[in-house]
Amino acid sequence: MKSIEKLSFAILILAISFSASGDQASKIDSGFCQRLAKHLVRKPGAPLPLSVETSQGEGRVIRYKSIDLDGDGKSDDLLQDCGSPSDGTCVLEVIVSSGSKYSFSTSPFALVKFENRYVVVVGDTYPTRSRSRSAYQLTAKEAELVCKKF
Repeated sequence: MKSIEKLSFAILILAISFSASGDQASKIDSGFCQRLAKHLVRKPGAPLPLSVETSQGEGRVIRYKSIDLDGDGKSDDLLQDCGSPSDGTCVLEVIVSSGSKYSFSTSPFALVKFENRYVVVVGDTYPTRSRSRSAYQLTAKEAELVCKKF
């Protein structure tokens, strides 16, 4: 009887695991990723197409301008701090005008606006090095993975 209970428990854990991975996969839209990849093509030394307007903050902080993630008509604060180049980590602090806030930490990235979405592109943006990048859509509550290895 105990082995049946253990087997039932193991099956339940597996079902939960597959359900959770299915939720993540459902947020990935391969059509969106393909369209985004086509628009990310840039020439060496040139700015990335689709870039969002920025201003210089204190120190190494970059402030992104005129972004409204929660749709309330008020600008939200998005601050990028990449620290020292040797560190290799960037943090995006998102402070939404409605009161929520979160941080997103990753390797250096570019923030672009594409198809009315704000997207953090992590990894190389040169076309010869595709499939080594990922993209996260910024919402009022979190950064959601929308493209993996595209």
